[in-house]
Amino acid sequence: MGMEYLTKIVTEYLKEEPIFFPRRAFLSYYVKNIQVSSGKNKTVEDLSKFEDESVWIRFLKEELNGIKENLSPLVKLYPKTPELILQSRIRWAKYFYKPLLNWKKFMNVSRTYKFKSSFIEASAGTGKTYTIMEIVIDLILEHKIPLTQILILTYTEKAAGELKERLRKKLISSGLTKEARELDQVTISTIHGFCNTILKEYPVETETHTNWILTDALERLNIALYKLQHEEWNSWVDPEKLEDFILSSKYRFKKENILISASKLLSGKKYEYSNETTTMTSETFLQKTALIIADMVLKEFKTSEWMSYDQMILKTRDSLENSRLRKALQSRYRVGILDEFQDTDGAQYEIFKRLFLESNDDRALYLIGDPKQSIYGFRGADIGIYLQAKEELKKHKAEEISLNVNYRSVPELIRAYNEIFGGKSGKQSFFPILEQSIPIQYEPVFAPKENIKVLLSDKQKQGPIQIVRFTGKDFWNTQDAKNAWGQFISEEILKLIHKEDPFTYQVAEGDSYYVEKN
Repeated sequence: MGMEYLTKIVTEYLKEEPIFFPRRAFLSYYVKNIQVSSGKNKTVEDLSKFEDESVWIRFLKEELNGIKENLSPLVKLYPKTPELILQSRIRWAKYFYKPLLNWKKFMNVSRTYKFKSSFIEASAGTGKTYTIMEIVIDLILEHKIPLTQILILTYTEKAAGELKERLRKKLISSGLTKEARELDQVTISTIHGFCNTILKEYPVETETHTNWILTDALERLNIALYKLQHEEWNSWVDPEKLEDFILSSKYRFKKENILISASKLLSGKKYEYSNETTTMTSETFLQKTALIIADMVLKEFKTSEWMSYDQMILKTRDSLENSRLRKALQSRYRVGILDEFQDTDGAQYEIFKRLFLESNDDRALYLIGDPKQSIYGFRGADIGIYLQAKEELKKHKAEEISLNVNYRSVPELIRAYNEIFGGKSGKQSFFPILEQSIPIQYEPVFAPKENIKVLLSDKQKQGPIQIVRFTGKDFWNTQDAKNAWGQFISEEILKLIHKEDPFTYQVAEGDSYYVEKN
């Protein structure tokens, strides 16, 4: 009962503001000249004096003295109540504000994200996940956007799961307990997961079979290949010769050679193939086989309940021509946040352009990515779409934001990155890279000016980047190279760990993660 009474008093004192509210809410609480029970207003100028921890603690003590009268009934029951509150407030202050005790500097660098479409370029280590969480918190607190109306998409299911858990902790620490409870109702997933949800929940509007099954195209390809093998090839391949050839000791453990060797065995043979008697080279045979299998797979997708991942994206995009579906989704989602946007293809971008840009409604689309990290071209990612979207968002008067402070690497390594990729005196070593006649420039990144602790150091003054060259060894395939590099890196780690002077790493104050040396 005493704890409930304490909570009631403190809540009333804070005028229904939660005790663990975020940095920006705390700052605005004082900046807006809210009257505290001591009868004094705390303005922006007052905050400039908090440059060290002792002043901050003294302020808390003075503030606590101003509410002792209100606490007197509780103090009679629990004499240590004021001290307990003070210690709690000090721990809270250290947790949130120790990196930010210079309030004027904090106010200069702090960013409030607008409820407005934004194109955010974020180099590696600059805090994309943190930025997404800050955007969400600002949308809720500053712009009164319900959390359930925010759509958050990233590239992998693992990343989506991690983002969801970090956002849950952020909401709780920000006092947004209601939103934290609602988080399971929020769409935080991959683009494929989002499209899957749309087709499942809107079967009429998307004209989708209610029992359709999502499958990997490769799975259907294997089935088609199996059918082709039994229906066509068995009629002209000598099974005994083929088995003896494949199981010979030379090829027994070389899976990658089986297809090549089998095609060599078949090369030059006369056989019936699609009701034709002809002689084919192995190359022609494989080309014709590929076309037949592709046709079989497409027919199966069209005539059955199966749907591939790519087809699911295209189906969702095309379904948005239905104005009823489009309006339903626009009513459901006012904000879209797309992470790893550099790995998006044209069909995926069309979906979100139609939902968030092709409308006069009050809505926003936040695109977050880094063109330097576009590595999934083999999966259909199109860096040209990234550049096209950047130009289109300019026409919508979107915010352009650059995250260029790398919190992950030591300053020496960051300077080396800039030197290698940026070049001296404006000379570009690798950049610009032209994509669709649009240049991708290398934008320098910076180390944080403070709040970095060097916990371990090798103290050998080695260069931040070391080039390793393997000599006297040829790599015949990728796996051999991976094994050699893996062994080399493992040996280097062991050397560093067992040195008397251990190696260097760093952490940022207030970071969610930490490193511990066993």
